[in-house]
Amino acid sequence: MGYEHKRTEPMKITVQEGKEKAFDEFPGLKQEELDTVNDYYKHYLFYEKSGGGRKFWSSCCHQQGRLLSMDNMREITSADWYAIHSGHGDEISCPFCGKPVELKAKGTAKNCKKLETYIPVIFLSTADNGETIYAQAYWTNKDYACNWAAEPLYMATYVYRFRRSEAVQWAHTYYGDVWYKQVNGFFTEPFRSGGGLFFRYDDYRVIGLECLKQSFLKYIDFTVCKSGYRAGWNNLMRFLAMAAQYPENVEMLQKAGMTDVLDDWIQRKKKNAANIVWGEKDPRKAFRLDGGELKAFMYTRKSMSVMTLYKRAKKQGAGLSMSDCQGIEDALGWAAEKELPKLTREYGTTIKALTHYLKRQADGERTFGMAFRTWKDYMTAAEVMELRIYREDVKFPKDLWTAHEETTEQNRKRLEAQRRKQMRQQQKEQAEKERHALLAYAERKKDLEKRYGYAAEGLMIRVPENREEIVAEGKILQHCVGGYADRHISGAVTILFLRKESAPDTPFLTVEMNGSKLVQIHGYKNEGLYTTKGRFAPDPREVYKSFLDPWLDWVANGSRRNKKGEPAIPRSHKERIEVQIA
Repeated sequence: MGYEHKRTEPMKITVQEGKEKAFDEFPGLKQEELDTVNDYYKHYLFYEKSGGGRKFWSSCCHQQGRLLSMDNMREITSADWYAIHSGHGDEISCPFCGKPVELKAKGTAKNCKKLETYIPVIFLSTADNGETIYAQAYWTNKDYACNWAAEPLYMATYVYRFRRSEAVQWAHTYYGDVWYKQVNGFFTEPFRSGGGLFFRYDDYRVIGLECLKQSFLKYIDFTVCKSGYRAGWNNLMRFLAMAAQYPENVEMLQKAGMTDVLDDWIQRKKKNAANIVWGEKDPRKAFRLDGGELKAFMYTRKSMSVMTLYKRAKKQGAGLSMSDCQGIEDALGWAAEKELPKLTREYGTTIKALTHYLKRQADGERTFGMAFRTWKDYMTAAEVMELRIYREDVKFPKDLWTAHEETTEQNRKRLEAQRRKQMRQQQKEQAEKERHALLAYAERKKDLEKRYGYAAEGLMIRVPENREEIVAEGKILQHCVGGYADRHISGAVTILFLRKESAPDTPFLTVEMNGSKLVQIHGYKNEGLYTTKGRFAPDPREVYKSFLDPWLDWVANGSRRNKKGEPAIPRSHKERIEVQIA
């Protein structure tokens, strides 16, 4: 929703009375803030000819219909002269306020739809001597279609209030003009574009950042939220929410250089609660470490994975030093926190025992990380081979590299034997399946021969003997009937051969039938099909019409046969055939 504002009083968010009384606390937007927003936009100076001069509308200082002419002005400044004589698209200074503008001719700009722009802006302010921080998020918009000198319109999306140990956000929904309230937790950034799963959070401008230096968060560095793109910001609201809820923890983590913990909260909604007691001011209690442990941790790179590994090793009763944990993280990366503790639990050992073993196995060329990956692979193979992995000599072989090669080779042979056995079983099942299919086809072939078997005019209709004969037919005639072989055998389609009686085993024409209907008939290279140049061979339906028509009629009338088993052809067809032969 767009908000109108008066220059004589601050612009404030308006809601239906009784909906949210807290909004009465929020300060309005001052005119200087609105002017700052207006200057975020590119400024235009629209003009049209009027008499001997031009009328101007400025988006920077909101002048409307101001006339400038060489005839009626006593003094002409350089800005006036350029405004009168420059053309559409030229960059000049506004003759009224001096700000850089781009000239736009009324006729050329037309409805100005391409000039419409949206800029997200957050306004920050404080109250109660800096103990309360307000943030108001607006989509601002400039549309020049109706008013060339228009001021930006404002549409509220989120508003926030931050106090010590408390962060509150109100999210605006455009369905029913309702505001939803959330207290503490992980907050939502106020601006995003796209829809559904394909959305992204947009960077925004911030007005009033200087007030944070006078607030209860004055010792916290917020520049980490600066995006660097057009002076934009991102994740500032999430950062403020975290800092307001736990100001001492955020300040402590920033001073310690542990910004990855803050990034986990902001980017991934991860609090690292296993390592940090949020709200605890004492660093030792906050990290659950004594003074010596905390000092040792501060000499590492201070990552959460090092602390996690240290605490898990300590919990197993076989602790490692902080420097040992840092070295393990350097060697294994993310696996130090995720895989190493998990594998020690699965195989009944400790982090300390495993890491000391791996260090002994590593040499100059084979690193600690290589030893870890090799041991993990070895244990997987040993478990599959059902070795006694609970025994120490199996779990930690004297020569890991040799044990790995032997075990993985045995496992490879076992898998190869399993594969061959499966292949033999599949071949056996396939052969049995084909045997049943051939037995079933033998019965189907008899029915097809009885229904379609026919001979006349030196031609004959023959049923394929098997799938191989159909495949061979396709290869010799160079068409696609081979792909129909399995479907013909199963009964899904019916394929027949039209052959010369003098050469019944030589491919000639291929026929597909659907009951008594001829679906298609093709010869060498699909003769009879249309190409871009027309037919490249006569259509077999026309060439062999005298044979096909009687056969199709005979099939349609029930494929009747005489006592000798020969097709019983109607007398009219016999006479027509005899005439054609004569």
